[in-house]
Amino acid sequence: MASPKSYGGARPKEEKQTEYGSFLLELMDCLTIDDILPLMTVLEFKPAERDKVEQSGDPGREFVHLMRRKGIINRTSISILTEKLRFCGLHGVVEDVYDSFYRYQTQRPQSSSSSEEYDTQRLQRSFSQEYDTHRSQPSFSKQGKKLHFVRELKKIFTPKKQFIGSQKHKTKHKKLQFVTELKNRYRNLCGGIQPAPFLRDRYDIGKLFVEGGIEFLEDEQGEKWSKLENYRMVFTDPRIKSKRCIIHGEPGYGKSTLVLQITHDWCQEKTPMAGFEILILLRLRQFRNVPSIYSAIKKFLLPKDSKLTEDDIKSILDRATAIILLDGYDEYPDRENKCSDIQYIIRGDMFQEYEVVLTTRTSYLPPKSPNTTKRIRLIGFDDAARETYIRNVVAGGSSDDANKVSQFLKENPVHADFCKSPLFFTMISYMVKNSERFRNLQTVTQLFRLIIKCFHSHQKTKATEENREQELDHSELDKVSYESCVNKISWEKANLRVKIGKDLYDEYVRIGILIEEDVFNYDTLEYKTDTRFFHKLFAEWFAAHYFAKVAAHPGPTFGPWMNQRALTGESPSDPSCSYRLKSPDPHDVHYMYRFACGLNRDAALKIIRHLGRNTYYNQCTLLCIREWGGRLEEIWSTVFQLCLRTIYISDTDSFLVQKSTLELIKFASIKKLHISSVRLWDCLDSSSLSEGNLRVKSTDLYLPVMTTLKKLEIYEYGREITEEETAGIFRYSAMCLKLKELQFKTHS
Repeated sequence: MASPKSYGGARPKEEKQTEYGSFLLELMDCLTIDDILPLMTVLEFKPAERDKVEQSGDPGREFVHLMRRKGIINRTSISILTEKLRFCGLHGVVEDVYDSFYRYQTQRPQSSSSSEEYDTQRLQRSFSQEYDTHRSQPSFSKQGKKLHFVRELKKIFTPKKQFIGSQKHKTKHKKLQFVTELKNRYRNLCGGIQPAPFLRDRYDIGKLFVEGGIEFLEDEQGEKWSKLENYRMVFTDPRIKSKRCIIHGEPGYGKSTLVLQITHDWCQEKTPMAGFEILILLRLRQFRNVPSIYSAIKKFLLPKDSKLTEDDIKSILDRATAIILLDGYDEYPDRENKCSDIQYIIRGDMFQEYEVVLTTRTSYLPPKSPNTTKRIRLIGFDDAARETYIRNVVAGGSSDDANKVSQFLKENPVHADFCKSPLFFTMISYMVKNSERFRNLQTVTQLFRLIIKCFHSHQKTKATEENREQELDHSELDKVSYESCVNKISWEKANLRVKIGKDLYDEYVRIGILIEEDVFNYDTLEYKTDTRFFHKLFAEWFAAHYFAKVAAHPGPTFGPWMNQRALTGESPSDPSCSYRLKSPDPHDVHYMYRFACGLNRDAALKIIRHLGRNTYYNQCTLLCIREWGGRLEEIWSTVFQLCLRTIYISDTDSFLVQKSTLELIKFASIKKLHISSVRLWDCLDSSSLSEGNLRVKSTDLYLPVMTTLKKLEIYEYGREITEEETAGIFRYSAMCLKLKELQFKTHS
């Protein structure tokens, strides 16, 4: 036991001068406040006594004095204390208390009147008899007699083998081993980041990570989002402080990259992550039929030869301050299982004292989470973040390369909009630096088609095998992707290889479109190889090919909407046959709809009309119209339906959505179509209002004069509309000849 600490309070004279006093001093230092609190409960201390101990400057001393007065410990017995220590599971403390009591018993003067719990006189008589038996042995001296007495005491005080050796030290050793193995695993994850599959260079996450836009939901009723300066404020800002936090964003917006950066901070012991003893990072796509969270930690994070058991992991976590990072709820295969550990954790029924951070797509927010759960939103790279990334990572210090990529992004809104995603901004930046083919692209379909070609061409220049003249047929992969596009994100390697063909499979693995990874199969208790797409947008790209083929066929095509559930029933092997296609929710796979409209004009007309019938899919409809690129007169009925509903323009909309919405309004005004209502959500530039112009924030987009508009609503957050701005809005409204109602709403 450690030497007694020095306290300001005076110790009783007896405690300073006797062997028993030394034992009491060591006992005071041995018992921490964390040990004392449960002991006071099982020893049934009164509330006043508990308060006295907790408020004392020296809780150990006050607790020991109370135990002496209550007779829990005395000069000859500590049995009540040790029994309660065992009951509380404080086995390491039991061992330390025993060691101290041994020293006291062997050093104190022997008294003939001492005959308590372990009967010292009986031990002495037993010892004397054994001494007589072995008195001829020269080694059995007076010192040997004393040592034998100690061994007899230990037989009584240590009845079970598991208490031999300090359990406290064993626990500390296991905890240190656990942290070391976790950090080794995380360093491998954070130290080999490949910005794009076709790049050979790998980067440390600390060098690759660039801060993107991040906001938190401040007002849930009004959907008011406030900007955060950096991601560390998620853990330090008092407005966000909560045990549960959800970070969501669109595909490729850097959710997994942010999680890796947080993990990297913990490994480097940077503030604020240094405040957590343990960090657990789990990728939920691996959680198929996983029996427990402890089993997952053992299988997915620790080395295969780790000596730590699931019970060890549970014991360590029970005694540590921990943060749990659950990455990719949208890829979690057991979302429908309401009784899994993951669902318990999300709902706050498990790990209530730990901080838990969940990442997911915006369209896959968990249906049930505590009311105290905070929502964080990633909004992608802004201009400053893009410039920083280009300068630090893409250009490698070359100002010419940096200017080339920056100029490319400014020339086309499609590029800028798509490049708000850090993932695709990274890939496109590298491609633009080495190719002129990306200029003058008008749709994301054209852009993504070129990305796929770059995957092939880049690898062909480095391949030793004979180059293929044309891309392999991927129709089977299209079908597999569509049938699984909502909730299945990986397949068994052997099954997928047979289904889509060996040549295509091997080619796509080689160029990086498909990724192989080893996962633990809890059904067979063995590791297996699963295959997934490099990113879910690639799955939507191939699914769009199949979707467009079926949608282009004459006749009824679309069945009921399918919301976050897999397709049921058999799809046709031949897309030319009549088939009522179940429609995945566009909020989940809106890129699939946009790609399909860009791939096939006939399919686009049917898809746009299909989307236009549903009020909730206005934005997706507008983006599909842009991909299609046809004349709005050809979809007159859809435009008419859109104008009958409230048309929204928000500051959170992408530039492409804002531009598409304004083009619709302009077309309706020119064609004299009645516009029911337009609602502007905190999106107007204040400097333009006083001039009577309604310009969208941070853009050069102006609202056209809406001569057929009936109702205009203006919502502003965090500020009052001035008299000059009000006068400017009235001047604009006077030009809207059919306007009957004008509303202002402000929120502080």
